[in-house]
Amino acid sequence: SELTETHQILYLSHTHAYSVSTPTLLESIQHVFIRKVAVNSGGKHCLALSSEGEVYSWGEAEDGKLGHGNRSPCDRPRVIESLRGVEVVDIAAGGAHSACITASGELFTWGKGRYGRLGHGDSEDQLKPKLVSQHTQNIVLLT
Repeated sequence: SELTETHQILYLSHTHAYSVSTPTLLESIQHVFIRKVAVNSGGKHCLALSSEGEVYSWGEAEDGKLGHGNRSPCDRPRVIESLRGVEVVDIAAGGAHSACITASGELFTWGKGRYGRLGHGDSEDQLKPKLVSQHTQNIVLLT
């Protein structure tokens, strides 16, 4: 994925069902000002962060890593509803999980919880973003 100068997303592989060989505009969010796109090296899911702090996800959802409360894949960007109203400032996409940081330094994670990778003190999968316990200090975003 890449951002154009006008902050539109051009995407090279929409889902695991098919792929495209030339950059293609994602029409469903073409009017959304995108600040950042996150994709892991396997490229099975993507996150996009809008200038207004909304998080969109799409792709393969086997581990709940899209954050929509289910394991159903999405073939186009969809807002993660449980993060509406939360001022998200950064996003990250792992192979089987996702994360975001808020303006106040809170960390939310979701997806496959195996080996405690989500930081919630267990190995449970999370199908929606879940706040990582405040036992840790607030996260500082380094740019």
